Amino acid sequence: MSTKCPCCSDSLLRHWKKNQTYWFCRRCRQEMPNFEAIERRSYYHKQEQILTDSVSISHQLATVTSSK
Repeated sequence: MSTKCPCCSDSLLRHWKKNQTYWFCRRCRQEMPNFEAIERRSYYHKQEQILTDSVSISHQLATVTSSK
C-alpha cells in the first residue's frame, strides 16, 4: 500500500516511536499522523453510533407499542 503525503503527494515512510506508528514525509520533512488508524477509529465510532441509535429507537418503539 502506498501512502501519500497530504501536502505534497510524495510517498510517506512508515516509522515507529514509543510503540506508535507514524508516517514521515521526506520532501516536507514532517511527521504525519497514521491516517489509516484515524480512519479506522472514525469508521468504528460511526458504526458504534449507528448501533446505539438503532437500539435507542427500537427501545422507544417498544415503549410506545406496549403503552397502547
